[in-house]
Amino acid sequence: MKIHADFHSHSHYSRDSVLNPRTYIDRCLKRGIDVIAVTDHNEIEGAFVIQKLAPPELKVIIGEEVKTAEGEIIGLFLHDIVPRDMSPEDTVRAIHEQGGMAVIPHPFDTFRRSVLTGEAIERVKTSVDAIEGFNCRNIIAKHDAKARDPRRQRRQADHPRQRLAFALGARRRGAGDGGVRHAAGVAGQPARRARRWQALAVRRALD
Repeated sequence: MKIHADFHSHSHYSRDSVLNPRTYIDRCLKRGIDVIAVTDHNEIEGAFVIQKLAPPELKVIIGEEVKTAEGEIIGLFLHDIVPRDMSPEDTVRAIHEQGGMAVIPHPFDTFRRSVLTGEAIERVKTSVDAIEGFNCRNIIAKHDAKARDPRRQRRQADHPRQRLAFALGARRRGAGDGGVRHAAGVAGQPARRARRWQALAVRRALD
């Protein structure tokens, strides 16, 4: 059975989206999305509203795109809001203390001021659970390709046999005016491990 999932999206509880909860849900259903993570900026209220309104066929993951002192990190499967402006290390720790998963979004997009700094990525690369391998709002494709490049990730590993975080992300563009993207799968690092991470996250959402 094919499952369509998106682990990074925003509702109008974020400054960069215009989708109210009911419109957000309608967009997901029209695009055949089965699992959606609501990751509003420094906010989880909208995720709980959408989760409450969503029909049984749409599983909603409570998430947050957290502004750390050095850029953004996404938390998935949250119960409480993660405070903003902490260090990246403390942010990842706060996510994990809730039993959540920590993800680095759009790690190499040079046009966003909110991207996690390279120094911070180096420090948390082995403690996060995933990095985003595709973001439909990245202007230049090579920024996504860089996140998915297994050769680069092997060079960055502290040990030759060490693997860094798995890649994930949406393949196709979606709403465009508010942020719900259609995720049909991922390219990974390597792709098999990315699919394993995605399958784990989807299974957890469906439980």
